Amino acid sequence: PIHQEDVTLIEDEIYAGYSYEQQASDLEKAAKVKEVGARTDVCRNHSPSAKKVTKPTRNILDILRGQRVIARSEVDGFYYPGIVTRCVGKRKALINFTKG
Repeated sequence: PIHQEDVTLIEDEIYAGYSYEQQASDLEKAAKVKEVGARTDVCRNHSPSAKKVTKPTRNILDILRGQRVIARSEVDGFYYPGIVTRCVGKRKALINFTKG
């Protein structure tokens, strides 16, 4: 038999997971919008005499610095709240965990 308290706790965790998933989706959309905006600016500033312009991907990823996130710890595999300190790739970032 499972106690009602345990069921309620699991349901709360599921709802928290849904909200974290929504936050991640919102962050991904914001990053794409920022990336598209950066590409548009490069296209607008293009002139025939200008040499090849490279897109600064580092700056695009830097918008996540200071963002509050829920991230998986490599130590134990659980998710904890934290703050992005640095992006080290398109899908990886260094996180300063506030708990855990």
